[in-house]
This record gives sequence, structure tokens and C-alpha cells, in this order.
Amino acid sequence: MKILVLGPSYKKSKGGMATVIAGMKKDEDFVTTNTVSFRETYIDGHFLVRLFFSIYAFLLFIPMVHKFDLFHIHMASYGSTYRKMCYMQVIRLFKKNYIVHMHGAGFMVFYHKLNEAKKSKVLNLLNHASYVVALSAEWKRNFEETLGLTNVVVVQNGVATHKKDVLQHLHTEHNNAFLFLGRLGQRKGTYVLIDALYNLVKSGYSPKMYLAGDGEIEEVQRYIDARQLGAYVEIVGWIDDKMKRELLSKVNTMVLPSRHEGLPMAILESMAAGKLIISTTVGGIPSLVSKENGFLIEPDDIEALTAVLKEVMVGNVNFQKVSEANVEKIEAQYSSHASHTKLSNLYHSI
Repeated sequence: MKILVLGPSYKKSKGGMATVIAGMKKDEDFVTTNTVSFRETYIDGHFLVRLFFSIYAFLLFIPMVHKFDLFHIHMASYGSTYRKMCYMQVIRLFKKNYIVHMHGAGFMVFYHKLNEAKKSKVLNLLNHASYVVALSAEWKRNFEETLGLTNVVVVQNGVATHKKDVLQHLHTEHNNAFLFLGRLGQRKGTYVLIDALYNLVKSGYSPKMYLAGDGEIEEVQRYIDARQLGAYVEIVGWIDDKMKRELLSKVNTMVLPSRHEGLPMAILESMAAGKLIISTTVGGIPSLVSKENGFLIEPDDIEALTAVLKEVMVGNVNFQKVSEANVEKIEAQYSSHASHTKLSNLYHSI
């Protein structure tokens, strides 16, 4: 059986979907055992660059459909959904099987904005998939109860672990240092985080926050400047794996106060690095984070976020215990090996 994985470029696009695809591609056992190939459907860039590449990639795809038995389609919301619907329609014309791997944290918000005709098209294509892959049990329930799908399975994202490298980076002087990993903007709670930092500074604390990611960089910088937090907050922009490891070695805590999420790769990677997690009660995050390994607050709750950050800064956390628990949890339940094994089982069941 020959399988083709369709999704954004893992080298020329950013985000969790590209990270998941990169992990699949780098797993030689997974690729070889399942006879998996990869095709890029999207790259980051100017609107015209994205448009022309997407059209070019789709036109190249059509003549190769007959060469493959199964298609593994990685899909988010908005533009990603519309692009992948074109691929699914062609695959159905060739009477081939496909799996839809859902990544977009805002998919349900996007879906509810569609008119009835578009909703019907989306549901028709999802219903014809061999499987719809959800990143968490909560997403599975949403897809089943709201969309009426009966072909949903859960496959959590997975990451590589490096247990031997973790504990050497734990230092008490890092208690006041925090890392945000993700696209800067409202959905990831960036402005709420800055407001919480402002509260801390007004109360006499001296936090250090690294904001790593693309998105609303200029708007966030203006928001920081307006609150005179330049000495406490550093926007480092989008970072590669090497820079990510360097930043994780400078902090004990990763903060992601999102409004919507699936199963964030940023949290998985930070847990694998032995970091305390501060996040919100959305998506699949509660299945990852509990009082044993972090703190959960409600989205947009600035006061609760401020209080949690204070608790961490004053040292009311056993970082050694948290670090060991997080690494063990990732190795046991969320390793890339475990995730890829589940995908392999899906392939072979088809």
C-alpha cells in the first residue's frame, strides 16, 4: 500500500501542522514500514506567493493520484479547509481512500460561520473519509455531537523526548523567567499575558518573558511599549529548533493562555523539556496539564494568570518533581513513536 501525506511544507511554513509533518518525515521506520511519501500543498509568504504555490501544487497532484492507495490529509480551518476540499474531491473521483487529520483549533468557530451550502459540502467530504483524526477526546466529542460524524478517532500529537538533557537546565534563578511559544495574537492570549505581566510589575515583581512566534508582532510590540514593559518582555520572533532549545534552557516555565486549542505542540515540546506549564482549560490541554505538572486557568482571566505567575516566581513549586513528571508523561503517552504507531494502525485497518 502506497500512502501520500498532504500538508504544508515543514521547511517553508510555520505552525503545529508543519511540526507534526516534520516529525512524521523524520521517523524513518514509520516512513519505510508504511511506504509513505509527502507532498507540500502550502508555503508561507505573501498572498500571491501562497496562492500561486497552492495552485501549482494542486495541478501537480492531479496526475499522480492513481499512483497511491491512501491519502493522509492534514487540514486546519479557513483557507486550509478550502484547499483540502479540492484535494478530497479529486481523490473521490479516483475512488481512493483518504484520512482527514484535523489540526485547526478554531475549526468549529470557522464551521459555524459557513452558510448551509458550504457546511453541507464540508460535512459530505468529512463523512466520506475513512477516518477523521481528532487531537483529543474533547475534539472527538465535538465532531460527533456537533457535526454528527461517526468516523472520528483520537490520535494525540507526539514529540521526541530527550530525558538525559532535561534536569540540568533547572535553576532557581529561572523562576522569574517565562517562555511563550506560539503565534502572537488574541487566540493564543498574548495580550492577556502582557496585561498580567503589567500587573506583576506594578506589584513590584521583575519577570522576564520571552515571546517566541510570528503573528501580530508589531501590534504586540506597541502594546508592550504602551505599558512600558520593554525591560521585561522580549519578542524573539519565530524560532527554529535550536533556538527553541536554547530558550527552553533559560526558563523553568512555559506559558500559553490560549482561547482555543487542540493539542498544542508547544505544550508537548515544553513538557518533553521538563518545563512547568501554565495554560488554559480549552481543547485537549486539560488531558495534558494538571496540578501535578502545571496550572490551568480560564481563558482571558488576567487576575488568575497574574496570581499563578506570582506563585511560580516566589518559588511555591517543586520544579524537580514537576520536571520529572512531565518528561515521564510525554514518554509514556505522547511520544512521536506512540503517535506514529496509532497512525500506522489506521493505515493498515484501511
